Amino acid sequence: VFAAFQRNGGPRPHVFGRAPSLYRVEGAMALMRALLGERTFADLALPLALTSVDAATAEPVPLRRGDVVDALRAAVAIPGLFPPHAVAAEDGRVLLDGGVVDPIPVALARTLAPGVPVLAVVLQPPTADWHAHPASRRLERLPLLRHLAGWRVLRALAIHVRTAEWTRRTLTEACLAAERPELVVRPEVMHVDLFDHELALDLVGRGERAADAVIDAWTERPAQRSAHREARSGRRAHHSRGRAR
Repeated sequence: VFAAFQRNGGPRPHVFGRAPSLYRVEGAMALMRALLGERTFADLALPLALTSVDAATAEPVPLRRGDVVDALRAAVAIPGLFPPHAVAAEDGRVLLDGGVVDPIPVALARTLAPGVPVLAVVLQPPTADWHAHPASRRLERLPLLRHLAGWRVLRALAIHVRTAEWTRRTLTEACLAAERPELVVRPEVMHVDLFDHELALDLVGRGERAADAVIDAWTERPAQRSAHREARSGRRAHHSRGRAR
């Protein structure tokens, strides 16, 4: 998706202007608008919720109504990289990426299809393997800042960004332990950074293989196989009722 954004005028660095971010997203959102049109959450075939957080109060704000692209713009607003966004369906509240406070929104997923097992995708190694996967040098790799990496202020900020990565990892593992999703998928993508968009297709393949392996192992258990069939049956009934309405 990031590669497509880049080819179609997607996230671009900008130095001047008032937006509190390193990148602008107008081109990326134009691409999403072309793909999704004016669809609302109510128009979607499957239930969907996006996560966001109030930029002023840190209150989690699940996005599940109104225009999908408008909500998506807030849900991908990684602090510092992409600008916060005022979402019309949430009375114009200015929102950021919800992963700031809830990186694994298992509880929200359970509300979408009660009784259906939750599969959590975790894009970081288990705690025991952190030593083999140190925090990335993301700031130094940003195209906009790469030539300024030697500046003292940038070196200091880079240390802050790397330590923030450890905090994010710790929060993610704590959320997993507290929410206990039925399945956890950890695709082997720890070598890939946010801006390695040329590896997009490889990432898709890694994710699909990891998910297939976890689901296959889970459904091979007799008790889980029965629960899986019941969940699928309930989900089909739910969609049939939705279409009837």
